Amino acid sequence: MAYVYSLIERERQRSRAIEADAASVEAADLAPLWQALTEGKLAIADHFSTQERHFLILECLDARVDTPRLSSRQLNLLQRLLLGQPQKGLAIDYQLSASTVAGTLAETLRVLGLNVSASRAPALLSLMLHAHRGQAPIDRGRVSTIESERRLRVVSVKHLDEAIGSKLSRAERMVVRLRTEGRSHAEIAQLRRTSRRTIANQLASASRKLGVSGRCELLSYLSRVAPAPLPEAQLGSRSVARTAFPP
Repeated sequence: MAYVYSLIERERQRSRAIEADAASVEAADLAPLWQALTEGKLAIADHFSTQERHFLILECLDARVDTPRLSSRQLNLLQRLLLGQPQKGLAIDYQLSASTVAGTLAETLRVLGLNVSASRAPALLSLMLHAHRGQAPIDRGRVSTIESERRLRVVSVKHLDEAIGSKLSRAERMVVRLRTEGRSHAEIAQLRRTSRRTIANQLASASRKLGVSGRCELLSYLSRVAPAPLPEAQLGSRSVARTAFPP
C-alpha cells in the first residue's frame, strides 16, 4: 500500500512539475548545476521525460546539514562515463572488475539522489557535465519552482535528438529517443510493439550512422551536437529571464 501511495505522489509531483515548467519564462545556466550537484548543494529528487522534454526535479539542500559527498574516484568515474567511456573501458583503466565499477557508479548516483543503474542515468546529467566543460551548445535549461514544503526546482530541456533527425530513419530516431530516456531494449520493444531483435538492429544501425557505441557515448554525442537555443532577441514576447540556481 505504501508503494502504491508513493507512486501516486510521484505522478502528482511530476504533473505539478510539467505545469510549472510550461508556465515558466525563466532560464538557468546548466554549468553551475553540475558543480552544485557534485558539491552536495543539490540533490536529484526525480527525473523523467515527456514527448517534448527531459526533466530533472532538484532539491536545494540545507548547507547546515551534513550530506554525503562524492569521493574523487566516484566523481572521476561518473565524469568519464558521462563523457562516453563504456564501463568495460573504465574497469580496464582502473584495474577493477566490471561488477565493482557498476557498483561504484550505482553508489555514486545514489549520493546524487538517484536510485538507478549507470545505464539509466538521466540525459540531463550528461548535458550538465558537457555544459560545465564548455562542450554543449545547449548551456541553459528552463527552470521553475514547485510549491512544496521541500525546496524543489524543475529544470527541463528539449529532447537532444532534434539535431540528428536527417541522419536517421523515423524508426531509428524513435528508438534512439527512448534509449536516451534510459529505457531498456525490452521496454522499447514493448512500447514499439515489436521484437527485441528489431530494436537491437535499429539501435545498431543508428549507432553506426552516428559513429557511437552504447548509450553513454550516444548521450555524450547528443550533448555536443544538440542545436543551440534561439537567442533571446528571437524568442518574441516570451523573453527569457536568467535565474541564478541554486538560490
